[in-house]
Amino acid sequence: MMRIRFYTLGCKLNQAETETLADAFRRAGAVLATDDQDPNIFILNSCT
Repeated sequence: MMRIRFYTLGCKLNQAETETLADAFRRAGAVLATDDQDPNIFILNSCT
């Protein structure tokens, strides 16, 4: 099972984008990594 973790910096738009990405990954079968788990994928979402 693929574990994923997100870290979001910035405004509310970035937070909304992260939620959209998280939903897409969940639909694809991924789960959010807990603090005691190492993620397979780490996504840093920030402004340019």
